[in-house]
Amino acid sequence: MSTAFGQDALSPLRERPAASNSLLGELREAHEVLIAAMNVMDRLTRQSEADPSCFANARWRISQASLARRTLWSVIFRHLLPQANPKEVVELERLATADREMLRHSANHIFMWLPSKIGADWKGYCEASLAIRWRMKACLGAERRILYPLLERDAG
Repeated sequence: MSTAFGQDALSPLRERPAASNSLLGELREAHEVLIAAMNVMDRLTRQSEADPSCFANARWRISQASLARRTLWSVIFRHLLPQANPKEVVELERLATADREMLRHSANHIFMWLPSKIGADWKGYCEASLAIRWRMKACLGAERRILYPLLERDAG
């Protein structure tokens, strides 16, 4: 793949021209990378015991994929906002608010679940991890419903 995500799924995004068809492809790929990272954590948290190196790596991959998606979201927001109609502006601002809330929840989750606590309460971590992944997937679903059609129309 020729997108920034295809070359290295976890590398930071570089500035690029704001072509909607390219942005849509990158967003789809960013979503896939993040979902794949969350699926790894899902498999790990179904195990009966913690594997510290595996869950640390899985958390890092989710954080990196989430950062890449959030960086891309910022580019998309700046691209779409000036051309959006009033209803779309409201939807974009809701997504921006949801994204900031997700960042806050993620930061709290990481702060609350330090590696020493994960090892001491694996079951509690598994439940908390599932909850934060569900929240992240809900945010991704909202992005798909709102951003994909806007980017498709813009590229049209």
